[in-house]
Amino acid sequence: MTSETATEKIAHSRLLLPVLMLSVFSVWLITVTFQLLLIDIAKTFQIQVGTASMVAAVGSISGVAFGLSAYQSGKHPRAKSN
Repeated sequence: MTSETATEKIAHSRLLLPVLMLSVFSVWLITVTFQLLLIDIAKTFQIQVGTASMVAAVGSISGVAFGLSAYQSGKHPRAKSN
């Protein structure tokens, strides 16, 4: 197992803020769009507005979680097998 060098640690720390900003912006954009269309989406799928809103909340949270996990998995690459 190899340890990270100092330059790799600096590169990952520099990427953290842009990755967080991108994930927040993408979640915000999807949430705003979904909220504007929430009543129409609920009518189309014949569900309550609260149920459609819950789907939006779960989608937003999972988007942030997957974004952070992708950052974390890139931070610790797998060891090369011989």
